[in-house]
Amino acid sequence: MKTINTEDIYIRLLEGTETWVPVPAISYGNGIFEIKENQYLDLEEDATSIWEFLPGDTVECVEQDKRLVALKLVNSKFPNRKVYQLIFLIVKNIGKIKRYELLEFEDEIKQLCLNENIIQRQHPIVKKWLYENCFIMG
Repeated sequence: MKTINTEDIYIRLLEGTETWVPVPAISYGNGIFEIKENQYLDLEEDATSIWEFLPGDTVECVEQDKRLVALKLVNSKFPNRKVYQLIFLIVKNIGKIKRYELLEFEDEIKQLCLNENIIQRQHPIVKKWLYENCFIMG
């Protein structure tokens, strides 16, 4: 039976400032990890915490300051993953990202503009971006 090697990797959280948070992940070798859980993640209640990577994401990590940090999404099992990737990009760029710069996200932009159940729409930067790019009030 193969032993599963689990260790903490760090993922980026935008919550006013950029923070790196440890989460457990399974190592597949060569710097590739699958995120197993994130005890701090609450996409149904928290509009202010914007995560770069989510449980079920397979990410490429590099060592920085004696810790493994996730820098690139390789694959994901997380539902509606690209919507949350879009939200992260909007917040990371402080809303200074135009719709035409996000051509690969057209379906996700429509979903973000129309689906009021996505709590992260209430993040002040996302809300402003939606108003400017989707012509949404409120």
